[in-house]
Amino acid sequence: MEKKNDIEKALKWAFDNLLDKEYYCPAIQQYVRFNVTGIKHAIKARTYPNKIKAIYNVVDLLQNAEKYSDSSDKKNRKDITHVWKLKSKTMIDNKEKIVFIILREEKDGKIYYDHEVMK
Repeated sequence: MEKKNDIEKALKWAFDNLLDKEYYCPAIQQYVRFNVTGIKHAIKARTYPNKIKAIYNVVDLLQNAEKYSDSSDKKNRKDITHVWKLKSKTMIDNKEKIVFIILREEKDGKIYYDHEVMK
């Protein structure tokens, strides 16, 4: 389990800098919106140190991402109309890391974010 303090700091930063904001993602030519549920999921779900650290670079990750998959939701969730998978790079602890980004579009047209960092 990650240090609770690291998770809390990342959540505070994300709420201050991402909450209810939209950032443009050139790879899909659309805006990605960050809400409370998505921020908590991106930081707390299947958490590990590099996943937490990557949230601080989310805007750059979206700006520099390359699309590698564009499809409907394979889990057939009724509220998700589209899924994009992207790949980006970032520096974490002075090492370049590959970050996989998953963007999900819901029926309301809003696009939500999650990521995983390669070890």
